[in-house]
Amino acid sequence: MSTELVNVKTNFERFVNKTKSCWMWTGAIRNGYGAFSTRNPKKVHKANRFAWQLYRGEIPEGLCVLHICDVRICVNPDHLWLGTHQDNMDDRQRKGRTARGDRSGARTHPERHARGEQSGQAKLTAEQVREIRKLHTEKIRNASIARRYGVTKQQVGNIVYGKQWAGVI
Repeated sequence: MSTELVNVKTNFERFVNKTKSCWMWTGAIRNGYGAFSTRNPKKVHKANRFAWQLYRGEIPEGLCVLHICDVRICVNPDHLWLGTHQDNMDDRQRKGRTARGDRSGARTHPERHARGEQSGQAKLTAEQVREIRKLHTEKIRNASIARRYGVTKQQVGNIVYGKQWAGVI
């Protein structure tokens, strides 16, 4: 092993806490995963990918380094495996880690999701939504309301029955 590689490995392992099973990354964390910087070339690497390369070898193009243990900061090469993005999605689904319902990002972090007029795709204002609901109660047909506001009659129905713009009262 070259001196340079020994130095890089030593530097990498300074940030690793080896437990009985996982090797926990104690360095920088980005997006929930360990991050490791090298000087030459100056680059930030995902710690799990760097661990794979350090202990197992090159990563073929198009493959991801995945965790058997599902611990994002684990860099134990025995807990890592190579797979495609689809393998990762299938693994996530199989293990029940797909966020749905109350665990979805829209529910856990609503501030990150533009709603109503804040959405760049909104064609209506909150006031127009109130008008649409009022017109519907006056027995005006959805098709007429849709033409007036430049939306589809299906969207009018979704607004009236609370499938869209549910937060507007």
